[in-house]
Amino acid sequence: MRPVASGVSATSRTGSSSEIDVSVHFDLVRLYQVLAVAGLLLAVTLLVLWAPWQSTSMVQAGVTRTTVSLPEKFRLALDYSGSSVGISPDGRTIAFVAFNPDSVSQGIFIRPMSSYDSRFLVRTDYTGILFSQDGQWIYYNAAGGITKISVTGGAPIVVSASAAFTGLCRGIGDDLYIGKGMNGGISTIRAGSNNVEPLIQPDTSLGEVSLRHPSFIPKANALLFTIKYGSTATFDEADIGVLDLETGIRKKVLTGGTQARYIPTGHIVYLRGGSFFVVPFDESSLEVTGAPKELFPGGMMLPESGTGNFDVADDGTLVHAPGGPAPLQRQTIEWLTTSGKTIPLLATPRGYSVARVSPDGSRLAIQINAANNDIWIYDTRREMWIRITFGGGNNGGPIWGPDGKTVAYYGPAGLLSRRADGSGDTRLIRAFDRFTGNAWGFSPDGKYLVYSRRRDSNWDLWALPMDDPQAEFPVVQTSFAEFNAKISPDGKWIAYGSTEVGTAVTYAAPFPRGEGRWQISKGRSKGHWWSRDGKDIYYIGDDDKLYAVPIQAGRSIDPGSPRLITDQTPLGLSNLWDFDLDPARMRWLVIRAAPNEELPSHINVIAGWFNELTGDSRK
Repeated sequence: MRPVASGVSATSRTGSSSEIDVSVHFDLVRLYQVLAVAGLLLAVTLLVLWAPWQSTSMVQAGVTRTTVSLPEKFRLALDYSGSSVGISPDGRTIAFVAFNPDSVSQGIFIRPMSSYDSRFLVRTDYTGILFSQDGQWIYYNAAGGITKISVTGGAPIVVSASAAFTGLCRGIGDDLYIGKGMNGGISTIRAGSNNVEPLIQPDTSLGEVSLRHPSFIPKANALLFTIKYGSTATFDEADIGVLDLETGIRKKVLTGGTQARYIPTGHIVYLRGGSFFVVPFDESSLEVTGAPKELFPGGMMLPESGTGNFDVADDGTLVHAPGGPAPLQRQTIEWLTTSGKTIPLLATPRGYSVARVSPDGSRLAIQINAANNDIWIYDTRREMWIRITFGGGNNGGPIWGPDGKTVAYYGPAGLLSRRADGSGDTRLIRAFDRFTGNAWGFSPDGKYLVYSRRRDSNWDLWALPMDDPQAEFPVVQTSFAEFNAKISPDGKWIAYGSTEVGTAVTYAAPFPRGEGRWQISKGRSKGHWWSRDGKDIYYIGDDDKLYAVPIQAGRSIDPGSPRLITDQTPLGLSNLWDFDLDPARMRWLVIRAAPNEELPSHINVIAGWFNELTGDSRK
């Protein structure tokens, strides 16, 4: 007996057989139609699942691009230390370093991916940020050392006070690897330790002067790094090497590029010019297995240091600074009088970084930044340039000799000196770098050079006899930091800064033996200088005004009350780069950032980027 079709009326049940046959026929047609449609849908589904183009179409659907805006009026900060953007390994929190040009304030902000708002975390004058493996801490560069702070806030904790870096990465657990200085190699800091252990050094026989920007490859227990040579004009000419941490064997794996990062998809991602590049990489053999491919602009690589600004989370989220290469450090130099008048001096923008006035005020010793920094002398009367260093690594931090005939500076070998007219040979004064000894200046008779020498987390003042540099001796030693030392014109006293009261204060002490001291500044001091006749010590107070303290010196100092000289100081400039005081003419030498150098006000975020990277590599 056939079943009764739905929708057939009661009268049909008792009707003729022909009526029943017609009804059943229509029901069978509907059944065949349903089966046909179902079969078609199944076929389409199988086709989609099997199709050779499936991987590309599906991975593209898993990629999301968006931007994160910085707080109002803030711009992304950039410098040599390391990336100004970071993301926690789980991809849930973004961190960035930003500055406000109006208030001249800079610090680290964090932005949870679940929030619309960014939160200020801590002030820092440097970039180079890195999340801990658990995402609960952020490491960063702070005054020449590594510090960390909880993402919830609180007091910063010093990890290592002697670990200024050019690139920072995690190893196993929270072991850290750092590029050690502008002319150094790669070092490591084990978790729970503050000891900086050298790992590899540049191979000078190959012309290498710096190894920087390390990146750990977990499964291979290896380290990628950037190689800079003495001949490197731009970091497009740098190379990328790899170190096997088990065997200690290192080799070059890529020519041309910087800031390499291994990605779990089996690739190395790096920066060249203004773009990201990707190349297949076998982590078992530590070899490149294909040709590099350009991806898209971004990362804002700094031409002077090869520092890229990006980070990648374990979940495949990429965060990076937008745009191509970062603007070259373009500055101008001008005089600023105590009445507030500006007098252009070097108006054509260049990479001016440090400038110091000669004793007679007629010349400037200037550090000009590039992939390898050099020292130049500019004669303000003749409007002529003399170059006194020629590559071979970074040269910087010029200091005039007391007679104006020589300039001391830091080079790859240590503290060096050269005649200011460019003649003669280079002399090695002392084999230390700026992270272990910071030179300030000479005594008026040229017999001594005074410098800050690192001791644990602080700095002491030492004097180095120029006729016997190995006979150096301490001048001021305390449990605090002493710095910015300047010897009086008669050579009998030394003015210096100290953190004894918790902030920088100017003191004076006898020289060469600093027995006894007198406080000069009334509270915080932001810089100090001797007057040309030695009867006053000038200092910039916490209110950014310039004061003079009269000095009556005999066997002791009897400092008078500070008197206001001017409220026109460079510290009121929002785009200040560096400055020096010319006491003979009472005017400031000011390096200012050139106009129209707009830095990013947002960060690019690509979620699911590993999918896109894999899809791109199959095309």
